[in-house]
Amino acid sequence: MKSLIRPGDLKGSLTHQVRHKKLVSIADIPPRRPFDYKKLHDERMQSIITSVTSRRGIGELGTPDEIPPIVKKVLFGGLYPSALRMLDARYPIRIKGKTYDPDTIQKQFSKVILAVNIPEYRPIIYLRTRNKKEYLKMVPNRAGGFKFESRRTPHMAGFFLWLESVQPSLGAELTRELLDAFPAIHVPEAAAVGKP
Repeated sequence: MKSLIRPGDLKGSLTHQVRHKKLVSIADIPPRRPFDYKKLHDERMQSIITSVTSRRGIGELGTPDEIPPIVKKVLFGGLYPSALRMLDARYPIRIKGKTYDPDTIQKQFSKVILAVNIPEYRPIIYLRTRNKKEYLKMVPNRAGGFKFESRRTPHMAGFFLWLESVQPSLGAELTRELLDAFPAIHVPEAAAVGKP
């Protein structure tokens, strides 16, 4: 097969757009029900914060509402240093078996972002490394706290840019209320009281 392909054959290949009466550009097809994803995300984020801060709790979050279910991940925002200290005290961050304190996190990471997956309300922490263009994805572990799961790099263009645009906006109290409301982060009862 390779012997049949000559370099001259490739030079004459079409690089311009093909015009044909049966071909349609994707830009010419209007969406049936257009929507603003950022607006829906912000509405979902606000509904979660309202439910958690009004003490209605996670049970209220699972009930259907008027917000379309297209939003599967909510980015609450970056953590202020006070929220980072609270996170360390209640939900320690472990990367490759090593627990990181707030000072180490601030030295090695320029940004800490709290997010949650929907509908299971599983919290996620994204850590922006200072020396590389990447985020470390931290997920709840069985012992309580967060453990390293994977990396998010610029090749995930849209999501990476979204993470880059997030600014610090969460203090210690709201961060604690959000994390306490999400059941996936809690230490199992038997482990918490030292039972087998």
